[in-house]
Amino acid sequence: MKTCLVGFACLFLLLPATGLVLGGDVTIYTCNTRGSSFEWLAAESELLKLPRWNPQREDVPVSPRAAVAAARKWLAERKYGIEDIIVVQLKNFDPSETPLKYCWYYVIQFRTDLLDSMACVVLMDGSVLEPHEIKPGKTKPKAQ
Repeated sequence: MKTCLVGFACLFLLLPATGLVLGGDVTIYTCNTRGSSFEWLAAESELLKLPRWNPQREDVPVSPRAAVAAARKWLAERKYGIEDIIVVQLKNFDPSETPLKYCWYYVIQFRTDLLDSMACVVLMDGSVLEPHEIKPGKTKPKAQ
């Protein structure tokens, strides 16, 4: 019983570090650019609907090329200049034994001009998440 309680306490302490709030919003990514801070949030209920991918058993649902194309389109629609790709990352929401274990996403960062960049988060259904600007001095809204 003692081991079970210790294990539960450790799990409880680790959940906030992953960005997961059970039943609430998940902070997926944050970045700073041109003095502004942005964060990408998604409802856990929406993430649970995304395709799963086990890299040891199957091909990725959205290829890196398709993810980059979706991100380029998203940036162009928002009038960002696109100079070059800086980073393409493939990340797992939560590699532990949770409902989001095999839920992956891309973070693609573009250089948008000489001294600036912008990131895009592309989910495994091919959708691009909209970032939210974090205003200085404002606290992050609590998950509902």
